[in-house]
Amino acid sequence: MALLLIGASPNILRAGQAASTRVLIVDRTAPDLLTVLRGEDDQFYLVDYHDLAAVDAFADVLTVGPRPTAVASVTEQGLIPAARLVDRLGLRGPGEDVVRSTRDKRRMRARLAAHAPHLSLPSAPGTDREAVAQILKDAGQAVLKPALGTASQGIRRLQSLDDLDRLPEDERRDALVEAFAPGTEVSVESLSVGGEHRIVCIAEKRISPGFVEVAHLTPPPSLTGADVARVTRATAELLDALGITDGPAHTELMVCPERVTVIETHNRPGGDGIVDLAEATTGIDWRRASLAWSLVPDGSGPGAVDDVLRDCTGPAVAGAAAIVFFTAPPGTVTRVLERPERVGAAKTVNWRVEPQVGTQVGPLRDSFGRLGATVLHAPDAQALRDAVEHLLTVGVIEVTEGSAA
Repeated sequence: MALLLIGASPNILRAGQAASTRVLIVDRTAPDLLTVLRGEDDQFYLVDYHDLAAVDAFADVLTVGPRPTAVASVTEQGLIPAARLVDRLGLRGPGEDVVRSTRDKRRMRARLAAHAPHLSLPSAPGTDREAVAQILKDAGQAVLKPALGTASQGIRRLQSLDDLDRLPEDERRDALVEAFAPGTEVSVESLSVGGEHRIVCIAEKRISPGFVEVAHLTPPPSLTGADVARVTRATAELLDALGITDGPAHTELMVCPERVTVIETHNRPGGDGIVDLAEATTGIDWRRASLAWSLVPDGSGPGAVDDVLRDCTGPAVAGAAAIVFFTAPPGTVTRVLERPERVGAAKTVNWRVEPQVGTQVGPLRDSFGRLGATVLHAPDAQALRDAVEHLLTVGVIEVTEGSAA
């Protein structure tokens, strides 16, 4: 069997090698990957997969050989090229129409409105001032986000039409405005095979006032058993509504007492180190499982998804785990906290602070503005929550404010 990977990092390539006897690698550059290749078992193809015409040409090459058994990508820019090859080669997996419905939030909302309206939120194009006014009237506030955005980029809170009017026209034109949903935001890692969905882990988020993610905690300390059941059901309903029958998904949901609403979803594992949190707390090698599903033989009966997860599971090393991102107000760094071995009952697995004393720090506008991170392992969810809240309030990076724009 041959697995074709698009845009794989060395870690993902190793996971693919663990799942398949042969791996075909497609990337735009080669240096980081060539040292990981296994001689004749792996082949590398230099293809600019950002160019869909080049992807189509490469599909023609694959029709005459070497023909892959499966195509996969877990990088955002590789998802549509992978789906395009799935369609062209007639392979199992999410096709281009399905993947575009996860990448484009407007298409996702339309699918939900048609197939699972109870999971959706009122939304409108950023250019429809009247519809946005109605959302603000009904919800009190709204969120504007780029329809194709990722990494918390370009997200704006709207509390009035004046907030909308102050934005540049091109920013409004390419955006979707959604009603603000209060509650506890979680992300869900799931795996599907043949329409059967399984939850790998649920992580609770901590979000900055500007909607940048500053922590992920698993298991989610604020959710009850009933909440977890509702999240599990909502995730399956979302995947069914979008037509995702096979592969990994990373779904973001807002949980409140009255309902569970969908924020967004992607047909790939989550970023921000969530794959490592999943493995630490469940034992599931989530990188490997997110690829191994694609090699399940056609015609496999019910339970194939459980077989994949079982084959990719080892011992868990923590009862609870989190990643906490370090941030600071704009200014000049005056002090950086040294790494503690423990934060309460939680152990610091690693500790990375990027700025040094004297570094100028700008405003936190998106995920790329975060200043470092630590991973925590704790015996249980409550101990984890206590450690995370401490780090978010103690001030790992101290600054003299106001001297950076």
